[in-house]
Amino acid sequence: MGSISGQQQHPRIPLPVAGIQVNGCRNPTCESFLALTPVKNSDGAVEVSLGAYEKGSGLFQVSGTGKGTSSIFCLKCREKKRDGLEVGAISTSLKSNQAVVEELNRISRHLDPKMPSCPNADCDSNIGNVAGSVKRNGRTASGNQRLKCGVCGKGFTSRPKTRKHSKPHIDIQILKLLVSKVPIRRIAFLCDISTKTVYDKIRFLYRQCQEFSAGRERDLENRAFRRMYFCTDRQVVVSNWTKREDKRNCDIYGIATACKDTGYVFAFNFNFDGSVDAEEIEKDAEAIGEYETPRHHRKYARVWLRQELHIPAQSEHRF
Repeated sequence: MGSISGQQQHPRIPLPVAGIQVNGCRNPTCESFLALTPVKNSDGAVEVSLGAYEKGSGLFQVSGTGKGTSSIFCLKCREKKRDGLEVGAISTSLKSNQAVVEELNRISRHLDPKMPSCPNADCDSNIGNVAGSVKRNGRTASGNQRLKCGVCGKGFTSRPKTRKHSKPHIDIQILKLLVSKVPIRRIAFLCDISTKTVYDKIRFLYRQCQEFSAGRERDLENRAFRRMYFCTDRQVVVSNWTKREDKRNCDIYGIATACKDTGYVFAFNFNFDGSVDAEEIEKDAEAIGEYETPRHHRKYARVWLRQELHIPAQSEHRF
């Protein structure tokens, strides 16, 4: 939808994405607590009550709090606070539901079973999502699984087979040293291996831990629990600067959630995604006018852009 100025018009409150709405009143006793939350009808379809999103609904008020940022105020809680009642916070910053969904998919993608698909992008099995179109077709000389698409007939292999570890006791020793916060060079010295081998072992242990976690957590939805208590805490990891022109330490936040009774750690997630390309995102953000768009409506709301971090562009670097 266009406007007179040519800028895209957005709803004043971000609409739910994939059934997730993180904006709204934070007071569970308020009648507006679930006003913006999508619900399922009798047919199982998700419906959104758009009346609560309208400006004259009398439920919420949106006010700008800075450049590109806005807050949502609960009018019901504001009235209660004026009457002297304890209601807690009456406002919260607007956030992008799309960014929340993208981050949720990122931190939980190890739970999705890795089903092979045809590498041919034009194959009807990928376009129409044909189930069971890929079949096993023997193995290669190196032991990798050979696959064949039943739609287009293209043959391919699965991911390379993990190299056999002739000294598994070294893996156990490296894992113990890592959790004991031993430096990488010291681990290489104690285990009589190179630093490259240490990093290769770390990647292998990381994949093994993910598969171990996914194999057990996939079945949690099918199990019934009487009552569980969770403990959540945040940890800040300070890293060294990586660029000479920007000598600032970077704070990486990690949020961990564990079971109070068993001590099982369900998640330990960090706000770092090594799969994104910062330069490509920056170019696209400038091309589509991200800096002129409110943060809760941005395409790249999940990541920090260069101007938000006050990082100079490559052409502005001085050595």
